[in-house]
Amino acid sequence: MTGISRVAMFGKLNSLGYGAMHSATSFCRLRGNPTVELVHWINQLLQVPDSDIHHIIDHFRLDVSRLAIDVQKLLDQLPRGATSVSDFSGQLENALERGWTYSTLMFGESQIRTGHHRRDAEDDRSPGRAA
Repeated sequence: MTGISRVAMFGKLNSLGYGAMHSATSFCRLRGNPTVELVHWINQLLQVPDSDIHHIIDHFRLDVSRLAIDVQKLLDQLPRGATSVSDFSGQLENALERGWTYSTLMFGESQIRTGHHRRDAEDDRSPGRAA
């Protein structure tokens, strides 16, 4: 993330997103992972009822149990054994930065809602974009 401080970026999260990020950091530390990854944050967002992610799941009729299994598989693939969290992953920072862009430019919002970073992920899979 070039030129944008983490304080500014995380300060743009709405209260639900900020709380989930705090929980994701604690969860990462408890698991012994060295960096907070996007999957840590998604895992924590899935724990909050009536969040944007749950509305997205319902809208697209996704299989929640399959999603939970996939999230757990991703978490299990992360390196373990760290005694403290050393950083946030570039993937997580990019998701927040792009979510911030979408929230302000597309939706006219002053804060990043937890569903805004998912809009970016959808665009990454559109034809003509490199995965």
